[in-house]
Amino acid sequence: MELSQNKIFQAFDVYARLAARGELQKQEVTVLWEDDEVRHLVENFARHVQCIIIDDAENYYLIPLSMESPFHISNETFKRKYMPAKAINMDMYLLYLAVIVLFGCFYDNYQTSDPAEFVTMAWWLEQMDYCIDSLKHQDDEVLRQKEKEFNYNWLALVRKWTDMDSLKETVRPAADQCRRRADTGAAATAGKDRRSTVPRFPSSGSPAAAERMAASGPSYRRRDKRL
Repeated sequence: MELSQNKIFQAFDVYARLAARGELQKQEVTVLWEDDEVRHLVENFARHVQCIIIDDAENYYLIPLSMESPFHISNETFKRKYMPAKAINMDMYLLYLAVIVLFGCFYDNYQTSDPAEFVTMAWWLEQMDYCIDSLKHQDDEVLRQKEKEFNYNWLALVRKWTDMDSLKETVRPAADQCRRRADTGAAATAGKDRRSTVPRFPSSGSPAAAERMAASGPSYRRRDKRL
């Protein structure tokens, strides 16, 4: 099918911006959903570099499909650019697993193939716990065999997640203690502020003098002592 030169240029412009930035807001490229021919051409450009274009409610994303794609990011590059300095490979593999589980949460429904509109953090973590617990119930030898098949260190992932739970249990009492201290300090400060703003008028003073003292702010306390 012959395409006009204008549509070819439109499609390449969209692809070039996606290739440079990795994502585009839908409002920037309305032609992708307004013109099927342009959209199909952009998708063909992406396939030629072993990528796919996916979208959510607001953006389009250019996602590499294989390690041979020029847009593929190695583990070392990803770790250096997007993770803390002390991160190790196991942190990255745990991140991968968490992302897979997150996508599964959106499609965890036998009634429909449509994704869920919203997934809470609590539900995501609950599903992570469920997945790790299911791995814990597998025999170690079975997991080692699966590691060879899938090139994924399941035993180390289980230990990493368990260590994180242990760390959270260790940190929680200290965090609670710090929170209680902060709350106590805030309450004491608030009480002090309230006491400092309550005017203490001399019993023999006139109403006019009392009003002047109240308007003068904190300095009235010193004059009160002299009275």
